[in-house]
Amino acid sequence: MHTAYAATLFISLALLVFLPLALFAPKLHWRRNIGRYITRLWLCLCGIRVQINGLATLPESGCVVVANHCSYIDGPLLAAVLPPRFSLVIKNEAGKVPVVSFFLRHFDHLLVERHKPKKAAQDAQRIIDRLHSGGSIGIFAEGTFHATPGVQRFKPSAFIGACRHQIPVVPAAIKGTRHFLPEGRKTIRLVTIEVTLLPSIMPTVNNELSERQLARQTAEQARHAIANTVQEPLL
Repeated sequence: MHTAYAATLFISLALLVFLPLALFAPKLHWRRNIGRYITRLWLCLCGIRVQINGLATLPESGCVVVANHCSYIDGPLLAAVLPPRFSLVIKNEAGKVPVVSFFLRHFDHLLVERHKPKKAAQDAQRIIDRLHSGGSIGIFAEGTFHATPGVQRFKPSAFIGACRHQIPVVPAAIKGTRHFLPEGRKTIRLVTIEVTLLPSIMPTVNNELSERQLARQTAEQARHAIANTVQEPLL
């Protein structure tokens, strides 16, 4: 019953509030703010409590927020938590859904290919270029999620950009969404979701390490910090 209520509420807010406001808002940060507030309103009306820690510690300049991935709700949640200057990095499959694709592009998020090496390299370069121009991004560096608890290995794309341009990496630990709407489940549960933004990691240039090795080292630092915070194993 609660799942049907949440789905009906989501569709109603999307069609009656979000769609008209977002379509005609002339500025990108206005559109993103509309999306943030409506997502927060939906979670609140669904009885889902969201606790945000460490938001004030975000660097004011460009940075990479890297989060663990546990559920279908993680993307909208991260967009609702982060300031509107952040673009999210989202798997290309989402861009194949007509309505979803329209909104992702309207909000200037970055779609990335995971299975075609040439296209994946081009998309990785787009992430690096966005960081080089002073942009901020949020990314689920595991690339996908599974029902099994734990933090998988992080993909290096965003970390290469951070290392190349000396941009801080902010680990974001998401806890609770795995129980809210996990893989393979069609019903939601009432839970408390906690998002903790951890201290920034500044990639340090080391002449003994290649750029990719430094990126991997930075990725592992972020992964360990997140795993410790959510109290899940490294996979």
